[in-house]
Amino acid sequence: MHMIILPMANRKVALVRLCKTPSGWRRYPVKYDEDGKLKPGFVLLKTGEEVEFPIGRYHVRWYEGRKTTYKDVGDDPKRALAEMRRQSESLKAHYDAEADGVMVYFPRSLQKRVKEIAHEEGVTPAAWISIVVAAKIGAIDHGGKPPKNRKS
Repeated sequence: MHMIILPMANRKVALVRLCKTPSGWRRYPVKYDEDGKLKPGFVLLKTGEEVEFPIGRYHVRWYEGRKTTYKDVGDDPKRALAEMRRQSESLKAHYDAEADGVMVYFPRSLQKRVKEIAHEEGVTPAAWISIVVAAKIGAIDHGGKPPKNRKS
């Protein structure tokens, strides 16, 4: 099974297939051929047996802390591999930024955190994001604090 492993625990990104089996829908690791290409429709069981389940979709699996996260990437093998690599690079950038002391949020928690900060500062989430982006590119400088544009 091909898997991209990032430096520390729970930093793996893998490609799995959600497929219809006689006992219901299950996720299994995908099967690769000798050239390292995906074998469309084939999965590996825990016993190491290669089985074909033609009905199904590919999912990219990774971890957010202890939580397992899946992203549906369709049924195209090339797109699925590309998405797995993209997710791996995204996680690597995330963990590199954390190692450098930059606070990074995963997408699920980002929206919630932006709402919390915006509420604390008394602005709308869209206004907060605009202020942060403008400050980042140097368009404005408010000494690290956004202007007090109050919600209507």
